[in-house]
This record gives sequence, structure tokens and C-alpha cells, in this order.
Amino acid sequence: ALNEKLQSKIQSLKAHSGTQGEYGEQEGRPATTGDQQAFLQTLPSIAYAVAEFFGISLMTAWTWWQSMSLEQKDKIKKQISGFGANDGDGDRDEQCDYLHYEVDIPKCNAVGRKYGKEAAQRCYHTANNRYAACRKGVPLNQLPPLDVWNH
Repeated sequence: ALNEKLQSKIQSLKAHSGTQGEYGEQEGRPATTGDQQAFLQTLPSIAYAVAEFFGISLMTAWTWWQSMSLEQKDKIKKQISGFGANDGDGDRDEQCDYLHYEVDIPKCNAVGRKYGKEAAQRCYHTANNRYAACRKGVPLNQLPPLDVWNH
């Protein structure tokens, strides 16, 4: 009986998928609705730059950007625009420290307040992994993700 219910749901999903693939994909990419596509087109380019620079998801970057003060936004813009201009170790260390102490740790503190000690512990663990990888010279856009979703 359960398999019949699942099969009927699968069939209805396939019927609604139109030209999409079996699992809601188009040409190997996840399918997006018109509303999602319209929203993604309205995001400013700074959201993409922040997401790439800090190695976080696009929506996290956009939400974080909106919550910043003008002073913080100016500081981030300067940091993003100056990234890659000087590849000195001192600049890299400053970038890693900023990412760890000003971005990742406050985010983990917020996760801990909202979801508890275990979620915060997972977040701190990944923050430390990101910091270590950053100090080893891994490009910022290739750092491991920060665990803020595994509650």
C-alpha cells in the first residue's frame, strides 16, 4: 500500500515536471521555477562577490550583506576589491583572521544561540577547519563549507 502511494506521488511529480528530467533537472542542473529565476536575477552583484569571497551560499551572503552596517559594507567591499592584488603572506593572514574571527565565529555563536551547543560545536569545528585551510593557502573560494545547516 505504501509503495502504491509513493508510486502515485512519483508519477504526479513526473507529470508536472514538463520538459525536466526524472528528478526535476534540466540539462544536468537543478530545475528552477520562474519565481526563483526572477529572484536570482534581482540579486545585486555584491551578493555574488561576497558569496564567492567568503565561500558561503548566495542566500547566506545576501542575508548577511543586508544585515551589515554601512561601515561594515565598506570594509567588506575594500577587502573584496583588494583581494588578489597583493598576494603577500601578511595580507593572506589578515584575510584568514578576518574570515575566522569576524565572519565564521560570530555566525557559529548565532547558531549556538538558536540551535544549541551541539550545533555550535559542529559549526566551530568546521570554522577551525576553514581557518586551518585558509592559513595553508587554500583559495578562499575553495575553503570547506561552514556547517550552519546541520541542526
